[in-house]
Amino acid sequence: MSRIRAALPRLLCAAVLGGCVTPDVPEQPAEVPGAVRTGEPAPAFRTVTLAGDTVSLEALRGRVVLVNAWAIWCPPCIEEMPALKRLYDRYRGEGLVVLGLHAGTEDLAKAEAFRRAFGISYPNSVERWDRLDGLLAARQGIPRSALVDRSGRVVRVWIGPLEPDTVLLAAVLQDRHELLPDGTLRLRPPS
Repeated sequence: MSRIRAALPRLLCAAVLGGCVTPDVPEQPAEVPGAVRTGEPAPAFRTVTLAGDTVSLEALRGRVVLVNAWAIWCPPCIEEMPALKRLYDRYRGEGLVVLGLHAGTEDLAKAEAFRRAFGISYPNSVERWDRLDGLLAARQGIPRSALVDRSGRVVRVWIGPLEPDTVLLAAVLQDRHELLPDGTLRLRPPS
């Protein structure tokens, strides 16, 4: 929280400056995705990032994907953003993709200014509430995150602020995990 307070002047400046120009909102697919469920394959989901790139969970198979629903007006979302950035910066070379999904088109300019001010370089898109709710049950509250392994299965879902578990992430990145039929995750020690 102290980092956010220290950066608040930059954030306010960026939000005010960014608020003058409203970025174009890419049109998202019409379909509403199914829900992520631990132990099951990730649902079919594709989105168009703010950069205009189409990203799908299916196309990212073979990589570890951390999907995160957030919004600029959500204090816990803002508080977890530095941790997401650190995870992405540390593990992207090992195959981690972080995909940020901003909830709703309101405050888009401020969200984009925030992303730029804090150097968030992982892909972000703007999603309709119905799509976020279908994927991550976002209407029950954000932030929400899901970790999808290289085979496309959901290994963990976080409700509320993400508490980075680097032991879990390292095990998933190194394929040292097993999902039991009941959805329980078992980690194997490094060899």
